[in-house]
Amino acid sequence: GSSDSNVSIIRGKPLMEYVLVPRPKKGLVLSTVRTNSFHGFLNNEWEDINKATKESGAIDLAEKTLQEIELSNNREQSEEVGGELIFTGTGSAIPCKHRNVTGMYVQMKNGKAMLLDVGEGTTGQLLRTKQRDETGEDFGEVLRNIKAVWISHPHADHHLGILRFLTERNAICGRGVDPII
Repeated sequence: GSSDSNVSIIRGKPLMEYVLVPRPKKGLVLSTVRTNSFHGFLNNEWEDINKATKESGAIDLAEKTLQEIELSNNREQSEEVGGELIFTGTGSAIPCKHRNVTGMYVQMKNGKAMLLDVGEGTTGQLLRTKQRDETGEDFGEVLRNIKAVWISHPHADHHLGILRFLTERNAICGRGVDPII
């Protein structure tokens, strides 16, 4: 990595906004970022964080990723949708059909997918949603294409659905399916 890096580190804060669509406005909404030269850290803490980040290779990897994304965006001539996001739940005290506990299904353009949080009832919500899918993809294929599960934190409403998800995936897809990361 070079010393004139294009990568900036911004400490995340509650209510910060990031625009995904429309693409021309994509990025962090700067009006939601409180300016502070060291992002809320003491001078020596910020220097230590920057040093550790650079030494870990994270800056180089981020720069490489940004370059790959830019190249990929330049190759894409159309503004077609690049994937799918399904909220299987947005917060509820108990799982129910109309408002489930936390969960999101993200499918990339290549068909591979991941779950972001798997609250109890996530698999059922995904089944209800994907059963009506016009693409003709069966639920087994949906489960088979989920390659990763990310659990944001260890609260029950974010992870209790993992056991049912893994059980259903194993029952439908069998042992030959790729493991979940």
